[in-house]
Amino acid sequence: MFNESEQATIINNVKTFLHSIKVVEDSDNLNRFPFMQIIPKFHKPVLKFRTIIASKNCITTKLSRIIFLATNLIETRMKNYCSTIGACTNLNLFWIIKNNEKILTDLARLSKNNRAQTIDTYDFTTLYTNIKHDDLFRALQFVISTAFSSSRFSRIRISEYSTRWCTCDTGFSLSEQQLLQSIKFLVENTWFTVGKHLFNQIIGIPMGTNCAPNLANLFLFALEFRFLKSNLRSDYALCMSLKYTYRYLDDITVINCNNRFDQVILDMYGNDLDLCKVNSVGSHADVLDLSISIVNKKFVSKLYDKRRDFNFTINAFPFFASNISRSILYGTFYAQVIRYCRICSEPCDAIREIISLKQALLMKGYEEVSLISTLRKAINKHVLVRTCFHGIDLSTL
Repeated sequence: MFNESEQATIINNVKTFLHSIKVVEDSDNLNRFPFMQIIPKFHKPVLKFRTIIASKNCITTKLSRIIFLATNLIETRMKNYCSTIGACTNLNLFWIIKNNEKILTDLARLSKNNRAQTIDTYDFTTLYTNIKHDDLFRALQFVISTAFSSSRFSRIRISEYSTRWCTCDTGFSLSEQQLLQSIKFLVENTWFTVGKHLFNQIIGIPMGTNCAPNLANLFLFALEFRFLKSNLRSDYALCMSLKYTYRYLDDITVINCNNRFDQVILDMYGNDLDLCKVNSVGSHADVLDLSISIVNKKFVSKLYDKRRDFNFTINAFPFFASNISRSILYGTFYAQVIRYCRICSEPCDAIREIISLKQALLMKGYEEVSLISTLRKAINKHVLVRTCFHGIDLSTL
């Protein structure tokens, strides 16, 4: 049950820490604790649940937001740092991706030279709750220290509009030690409620707080970077075989590694993290919104939408009779046309997806004339779309 004395002590500790780093606390949220919510995974063959610590408006929201902004800058700094090393070594030491852009670029380059060999995908099982706090702090200390030393700045200035490196203590800014202390305090003081009971999470990172994905991302990056750098001289061929490796949070994609990645998983990630292989054959894999296959030593990419595998219907797009602006409704179709043409390596696949989308939107009340007009606009403005529809009469679609 809630203990008012314990609750007051926790709130006072948060206030004291925020004052120590010169953060003005949000009085509206200072008496609110995060609460646990469970989201069912209806798409799984066996019903499972995802536990979320809802932290949108609570005592640690402001601190978590600050850490989120600061670690974004740290991640960008490490990306540039790895790019500098990669320019000299021809290696990829930064596996973090935010979308499919880098994968598509590398697939096109490899296919052009008929160098498609294998593609493998992996997934961490319950990543957030398996990260030990001591391991997390050591990894983040290494990453943050490297970022600060390579940037030649001593502080990170955080404002409502921007986050940047700085040297002077003006406005609100964090030093390296203050950032590390903030992360440590937040992780060790994750209090949440379940009904009338108050708990403290002592293992793992809470899913639901702003900075959780960044902390997990940088934690895994530290493990990957250390492994690659330690083997750079002793086993350059191994590092080179992992050049086409990409990680989107806890999903890893490895291209043309010839099973070398399987051999180093334990050395790289240790015993505490469980990494499972997802695809069963090395000639096909589903990655983000891409379905990738190897055909005649070339990578063929198509659209992948996991919702199509669900045993229930998903309403993916709004009805025309909704209160959404007409320009936004047709603008969505416009954006999807470009997206499909980017993803599909074969024009026929892109056209098939666009026709399917057009039919789905017609069923929702969209006007066919306006859809064709929007498609024609995309063809006129984008070379990629124009190439896909070269020689095709739109009136036949």
